[in-house]
Amino acid sequence: KPALTRIALTQPFEPLLIRESAGLFAKPIAEKKLELKAKLGVGGQHILMRDGYSIKDDEATPEREYLQLETSTQAGAELDIGLAGALSENVTWSAGAEFFYPLYTSIDTELSGAGLLVTELSGKLTVRLAKWASLDYVVSAKRIPLVVDEWQVQNGLMLTVGFDLI
Repeated sequence: KPALTRIALTQPFEPLLIRESAGLFAKPIAEKKLELKAKLGVGGQHILMRDGYSIKDDEATPEREYLQLETSTQAGAELDIGLAGALSENVTWSAGAEFFYPLYTSIDTELSGAGLLVTELSGKLTVRLAKWASLDYVVSAKRIPLVVDEWQVQNGLMLTVGFDLI
């Protein structure tokens, strides 16, 4: 039955995103209760694919359409802003925003202008439960247009336990 057909969109570790950057890094505020980091520069982004697909469905048609993903290289301008701080002795937080605007793209795409902007927003809240345990809540929202032209949101809750052997 066609409605029950499974389609593998990507293989494990696909797409693989590799980024590099150079530029000006600053930490204008470096206090325990509030830390501000900023980066402005140029960067490169490589999306490595084998034979992966993403869903690019047109709701006006009954069939589901797929878009073949391609290996690509981009170069452009980037801006990263990070905030972090401590609410109390055992509660810390952080938030960040990363923006990458490609000025060069190695593949042909119908995207242009702000549609090419790669964006990642993130937040983290850490509660230290004991000297050896902490609880983290992490949320992130990403938009990587050459992979999926929609926001991808992830939430995570992690319990970390550590110990010393010696």
